[in-house]
Amino acid sequence: MSTPDRRDEDRPRRAVALGYRRERDDAPRVLAHGRGAAAARLLDVARSHGIPVQQDEDLLTCLEPLRVGDRIPAESYEIVARILAFVYRLNAELRGDRSASSESGSGPEA
Repeated sequence: MSTPDRRDEDRPRRAVALGYRRERDDAPRVLAHGRGAAAARLLDVARSHGIPVQQDEDLLTCLEPLRVGDRIPAESYEIVARILAFVYRLNAELRGDRSASSESGSGPEA
């Protein structure tokens, strides 16, 4: 196990949670966000419920100023679409539908 870089420990932890319901939303929305202990709690809750967590500093910087309930900005659609596709593939794999994972790449990374 490697020792974390001291600079990473000193940086405040940040998190933004997104949600999207096809039948209701025209774009993904911010469900929650936080810094420090609130971000740590948000990540803990997500992981404990099996919600995939994606780290992307650029996307986080873009989404962080948004308020809960705000739609994501158009310039973030592409990366969020890749993340959602990754999540949908993970969900399909958990249900046993292996064909969904073979249709495209292994994750949202470009």
